[in-house]
Amino acid sequence: MVKLRRHLLFSLAVSGLRGPARALPCVGFATLVAYRLLVTGRGFAMPRRTVSGPEDEQIRNLTARALRERLRALGLPRSGPRKALRLRLAGAEHRVEASFLSKRRRQRVWWAKEQLRWNMTNRDGYVRPPPSLGRGSQNPLCELGECGDAACALYRFRAGCEGVRSDFMNFCAKQIEDHFWQVQTHNDEGLVYCSLGCGCLYFDWELLDQLVTRARLPIDQVWLVDPAFWRNETFSTAELKALRAFGQWFAGVFDVHSFRTARSLKRWCRAFSGQFGLAHVVMECDSVQTHTLTDDADFCRSVLHDEALGLQIFSQRLANRRPGPGRRRGPVPVAPVRCVRRRKEDRLETMQRDQWTSGAWLPDFLVNFPEDEEDPADWIAEDLRRRYR
Repeated sequence: MVKLRRHLLFSLAVSGLRGPARALPCVGFATLVAYRLLVTGRGFAMPRRTVSGPEDEQIRNLTARALRERLRALGLPRSGPRKALRLRLAGAEHRVEASFLSKRRRQRVWWAKEQLRWNMTNRDGYVRPPPSLGRGSQNPLCELGECGDAACALYRFRAGCEGVRSDFMNFCAKQIEDHFWQVQTHNDEGLVYCSLGCGCLYFDWELLDQLVTRARLPIDQVWLVDPAFWRNETFSTAELKALRAFGQWFAGVFDVHSFRTARSLKRWCRAFSGQFGLAHVVMECDSVQTHTLTDDADFCRSVLHDEALGLQIFSQRLANRRPGPGRRRGPVPVAPVRCVRRRKEDRLETMQRDQWTSGAWLPDFLVNFPEDEEDPADWIAEDLRRRYR
């Protein structure tokens, strides 16, 4: 197949030289098409065309001193070489640049999932997709992964919790779809999605792919926050490899930005909120309850949209740590808990909280209810008043 494409390129070039002058534009167009077929068939991508505007030209011509002065005015770091300063001032310092995947490789992934050949296995401490899709085809998403700790209640293969992750993913897709169409009545911007503690990104990939392909939601920005997203020229962490695979899959669909800390995300959002917008959805799919991040008033004002939706699942509570010398011990394990929260002023208010019990999600006020005290109907009425007041 490759030899055939090379022969086609050579034939088009020779015919262009021998043919009349008026045939040159057609030959050039055919050559471009043939070249695109060649590179996409091999799994490569055409180089992305960068559109440079007047502002980009101004940034490119600024001296290092002028760049630092502008960065200081925006509250951004001022250290680093001139190239890094230009990227930082343009808001592209955290952007994940990746080449496009060919349509054929995408179709093989979708086919494997539809045909139930998407066998998840525990490799290198993570639950990952299969490394191969058959017939010598490497899986472009084999570096993605999720929690592989057998002691975690969110572990995919844990007895009694096999359906937790898939059920929560479908639950989130429905919540986000309903919320977005409600919010879009007030503006025409696309969805901005933020994920905290995303690890090797398998959950976020599965959710966003469903929102793009099935729900057809317009997504503009995806912000990913994890301490493991640190760059080193000689060593790549598992999370960085997953980030590259994630970026390749969604290249050309929406922009992906990665951050090591919530502090860097807040600083970036404050500097470029008018350019990139604010997050409509904040996802916290982690084993540990991370409400301390999103309950921060500064985080809500800097990162979240006025009508932001918060979704979370966890299996360990930080709030239940014991006081005293042992307070730094590990979080207290609990059954899987999912939460739905909405922004109210400078905090996220809990609208729904359920716990996984006996293979189903039950409201937290019905779990471990003492039979010899109040009637459950009173608890339900009080919870409804609390949610919808």
